[in-house]
Amino acid sequence: MTRKIAILGWGSLLWHPHAAFESRHGEWRFDGPRLPLEFTRISPASKGGLTLVIDPVRGVATQTAYCLSTRDSMEQARQDLQEREWAKTVDLIGCLERGRHASAARGDNVDAAIADWSAAKDFDAVVWTAYPANFRDRTGTEFSVAAATAYLKGLPRDEQQRAVKYIHKAPAFVRTPLRTALLEQDWFTRLANEPQDVSPRR
Repeated sequence: MTRKIAILGWGSLLWHPHAAFESRHGEWRFDGPRLPLEFTRISPASKGGLTLVIDPVRGVATQTAYCLSTRDSMEQARQDLQEREWAKTVDLIGCLERGRHASAARGDNVDAAIADWSAAKDFDAVVWTAYPANFRDRTGTEFSVAAATAYLKGLPRDEQQRAVKYIHKAPAFVRTPLRTALLEQDWFTRLANEPQDVSPRR
C-alpha cells in the first residue's frame, strides 16, 4: 500500500521550480496547517535576503500549502526536500511520522499543529523546511517590521531588488505583518515591479 507523505510549503517551493524536486511530488494544495510564519531569516543563499520561516516567537498564524511526495519512505521525501532547500544537514528538514513524535520537538505548539492536521488528513508522514530564524543573530537587532524594513533599505541596490522580489513573490495567502506593511509602501512595490538588472557585475 502506498504511503501518503505530505510536503509542506509556503515560500519559494511554490513559485521557484527545481526540476528534480518537481518530479518527486504532486500538485500543490492550499489547505495546509496554519503555522507561525515570518520573514525572520537572513539567508546567505539569497544574498542576504529575508526568507520566510516557522518562527513561534515572532511569526503569526499563516496558511500553508502542501503536496504529496511520490516517495514511499519519509526519509527519502526528507532527503528530496533537503536537496531542494540546499540544507547542509537533514536536521534542517522537520519530519513527523504517524504515531511518533516530530523531529527536534521544540516545546512549542508547532509540532502539535502539524500532527493534528496530519491526523485529520490521514497522512502517514509530513516533512517541512525547518531553518531557524536568525535576524537578531545576524543584525544585533530584535526583529520588528521597522527593523526589517530598515535592513532591506540598507542593502546594496542589486541585493535589495532581489530581496524585495523574493518577498513580493510569496503566495497571496502569506500575510505576515512584514509583508503586509511592505506591500503598502511605494518604494517596495515600485522596486518589486521593476525589471531585474541582469547585467554582469564589474
